[in-house]
Amino acid sequence: MNKKKFILLALLLLCAYFYELFGGMPATVPFAPQPVKADTSLLLAPLDSRPPCSAMVRKLGALASINVITPPQELLDNYNTPADKEKLFAWLKNEMPQHPAAILSADLLVHGSLLGSRVPLGTINDEEKFLTFVNKQHALNPQIDMAFFSVIPRLLVSDQLIPDSWYQWHLMRYATLKDMAETFGDPYFTRQLLAIDARIPDDIKTKYSSLYADNDSFNKKLVQLARADGLTLAIGQDDAQPFGLPNRNVNHALAYMKHAALGSSGLITSGADEISVLLLTRYYNKLYNYKPRIFVEYSSPKVAAKIMPYMPCSVDASIRDKINFIGGQLTDDAAVADFILFVHCGDDDNQPNKAMLQKLKTLLISDRHIALVDLTANYTENELLIPKLLEAKVPLSRLAAFSGWNTLSNSLGTALSQATLFT
Repeated sequence: MNKKKFILLALLLLCAYFYELFGGMPATVPFAPQPVKADTSLLLAPLDSRPPCSAMVRKLGALASINVITPPQELLDNYNTPADKEKLFAWLKNEMPQHPAAILSADLLVHGSLLGSRVPLGTINDEEKFLTFVNKQHALNPQIDMAFFSVIPRLLVSDQLIPDSWYQWHLMRYATLKDMAETFGDPYFTRQLLAIDARIPDDIKTKYSSLYADNDSFNKKLVQLARADGLTLAIGQDDAQPFGLPNRNVNHALAYMKHAALGSSGLITSGADEISVLLLTRYYNKLYNYKPRIFVEYSSPKVAAKIMPYMPCSVDASIRDKINFIGGQLTDDAAVADFILFVHCGDDDNQPNKAMLQKLKTLLISDRHIALVDLTANYTENELLIPKLLEAKVPLSRLAAFSGWNTLSNSLGTALSQATLFT
């Protein structure tokens, strides 16, 4: 046998050996997890069609074995095009009796979307139709655990058309000074208010003020409905500052709720997009009598007192607000916590450093559930922890939840909800 034939025979025998060794093994099947079995369902009329307000709620519902049912996409809004409210009411009327719980957005059903509520598109007749619908559906289906919510318009004027857009800064300053002048009764603020008032055309100023006056009136009606029907009401405050016309509406709404003795059924929170997720989590906690114990860890002691962009209150106050909303409880003992909420808010005064990274890395390689909120006040990458964690190959897959939206309220609401449902 020559050398070439010997080599060929050896190769054939080697192939036969490996075929016997591996050929009989089953082919690899890609991992495909089975859908989570839904123990219950929940009907949702979302704030609008954006993924955080609809798809995110469905996914987090699945995490908790809750099948979240949302309207067909063609009935919902499409950015500037408002939702088909008539068809939405008809769809909800048909679906309502089939589910044990429901969350309804007043902004969707009155204005067609959150964007529509900022103009606003809805009328008093639309408001009355929503109130009548909720009342009637509750009477027909008293067994349903029903919650509804509305959002106080954001401080920044939304109508971008000229000449309104020319007066955005003036209107924001006017709203802030009006609240400050009424709160403190300070002559200095009053003089500034009168000066800025004179620079805004009456028709634009009236339209802006009417937006909050009408919202305030609607909030009062929502509180009356919640009291009469024994329902859960949540009022959100869209992008704001520590002072402004939205804050006046918040204070009024708090007074309405207190006077109506809504107790824990009346909720007010900073934010908008995350309210459906918060209400879903609150319903889950109520359903299974779960009161998650949450320990808060800040990237540095400076974070707690910071007031982040578009927020009317400090980081610490917002965290307490969101934990109260879902029915959780703060704990000072990390050892007994169901999960640890790690919060980083980067800015010029709080840049990521090795101590922060090490603190989070130590938590992640432990056996604790960690929810991370990673934010930047100036919206720059260098203020965030995540890029540094990736460079250091920290095992981020160990996170129970993560969120890094453009606002603190959105981020906290999402991360707390995800971690709660996960644990």
